Amino acid sequence: MNLALIVFINSLAGVSTLVAQDQWHWPEKSKNLKVLPKNTSADQLQDVMHGFTRGLGVRCSYCHKGDPEQPFTKWDFASDEIPKKDAARVMMRMVGDIHEDLEKLDHDDDHDHAHEHDRDHGDMNEKNESGVTCYTCHHGRPHPRTLEAELAIKYERGGVDQALTTYQSLKKAYYGRGVFDFGEESLNNFGYKILQAGKTDDAIKILQANADLFPESGNVWDSLAEAYMKSGDKKS
Repeated sequence: MNLALIVFINSLAGVSTLVAQDQWHWPEKSKNLKVLPKNTSADQLQDVMHGFTRGLGVRCSYCHKGDPEQPFTKWDFASDEIPKKDAARVMMRMVGDIHEDLEKLDHDDDHDHAHEHDRDHGDMNEKNESGVTCYTCHHGRPHPRTLEAELAIKYERGGVDQALTTYQSLKKAYYGRGVFDFGEESLNNFGYKILQAGKTDDAIKILQANADLFPESGNVWDSLAEAYMKSGDKKS
């Protein structure tokens, strides 16, 4: 196991926010560890697993074989039956590689700017204050999609009304948390994609919603006007 992966694992230890299961004892010697060190302690394993659940906003059953209604003593944690468990291993190795690459970049930066001692990069590396974890990209979501991508999926499944409803629900749940970009560009870009697909009426509805949210933006009104022009409605 490379040092970068160990740093990544250690960085998860401080993000546990879940309450331990009553009567559950984490194993001192875990089975079927393929990425984590074989000598991972019970406390370390608990911190890492809680880091995963917080990072993706999921429960243990997302990767592990077991009935959520049953106590952990009846679960088969060593099983690889659920594909997401192997996907998690791939992600762990990927993050380990990212840490390794970032460490090289930080060292190069220190070398190139050795005279800038006040930046104190060395301490930051040692404390892993700039480290990447699952939460860095996922922000408590299983799939780290952009707002536009989420809206596109909902649009394909349920049309423009469902897409706009999803926008409002996501904004209510995530606004101010650095998860999605709720600025004017997100709906504007999404509306343009719908317009380019030839669905003018839907594009107008999306861009009008954006104009209602950002009435002082000239760019937003310009986009809405363009959609009306393409529809043949030059009066609106």
